[in-house]
Amino acid sequence: MRISGATAGLRGAGVLMGMTAGMLAAVLAALPQQAAASTLEVNDYYVIPDDDHSFNKLAGYVWPEVTELNFLVNVGVDGFAGEEKVELFIAVSDEDGGLVIKDKLKFFLPAGTHDLVFPGFVNTADYFGSRVLTVEFELSLKGAEAYKASLQLNLTGPDPPEVNIVALEVYSYEGGPYATWFRPGEQFIIDALYEIEGNASEAQPVVELFCMMEEDSYILSPESGYSTLDNHRGMLEVEGADGRYRLQAVGFLPFVFAEPYAYEHEFRFILSVDFGRGARTSRTYNGEIYDNHAGEHRYAGELEDRLIELNPPWIWIVQQVPHDYDWEDGRRNRR
Repeated sequence: MRISGATAGLRGAGVLMGMTAGMLAAVLAALPQQAAASTLEVNDYYVIPDDDHSFNKLAGYVWPEVTELNFLVNVGVDGFAGEEKVELFIAVSDEDGGLVIKDKLKFFLPAGTHDLVFPGFVNTADYFGSRVLTVEFELSLKGAEAYKASLQLNLTGPDPPEVNIVALEVYSYEGGPYATWFRPGEQFIIDALYEIEGNASEAQPVVELFCMMEEDSYILSPESGYSTLDNHRGMLEVEGADGRYRLQAVGFLPFVFAEPYAYEHEFRFILSVDFGRGARTSRTYNGEIYDNHAGEHRYAGELEDRLIELNPPWIWIVQQVPHDYDWEDGRRNRR
């Protein structure tokens, strides 16, 4: 006998009506259930000093009273069993829009309310002078809508160190400390003296050397941002907060050029002592390569072949010298 859809529906209803409450609950529990959506709710967020919560709120975060800053978010999560991953992404930018910090933390949390802490995301000693930082953050939980917000904080770090690059010289390795006449392919020595004073936070500088042929400056100039090559430059984080320091590095001038018929090829060396934003001091040395055998054989179409080559930074020599160090006397006794 064929049972119509309507009859089957009545019989099904009759079966359900004949069930006890317990049997009905068991049947309903066995049916596929629609998963509850996860929820993410941010209750509060703020920056708090790591070591002292009683800082002067009007003055903001001032070194050395405040050293490290933590970022805290109070969040409520729900709609899941066990633990779920919550990601906190943070980006900090300076007043000029430059990115200072970009990082992410992961938390595995049960449902409930939690304080999520991004510890030590700012060290006040790393920022010289007064500035405003913008902190942007995003919280994400699978199945929930992401939460985005931002805040600003006033930060006053130490005064920047005083840096003086006393001397920057480049001379021929073969000719000695008074030889500043260079030939193609010649080995050279960079010799520099710089001094640091007033480094209250004992920050460590980065020393940078940058070399280029002027005929390639439209590509290699630091302001152009065109070149991704590295043989002609290097950076070295050096120890030493205050005092006088002597730096030496070795390299080679190119054999070939972009302008092969020229008898003179100008070059530029730049030494920078960099303590971070707003605390960079530079000095430039200008020289020339004299080529008595100019011609087509001096041409190179590839920029990499025309680079001034520096030895890697880890074999540069940086040493502290006495405050009364005599540069001219040291010059006579180099090598």
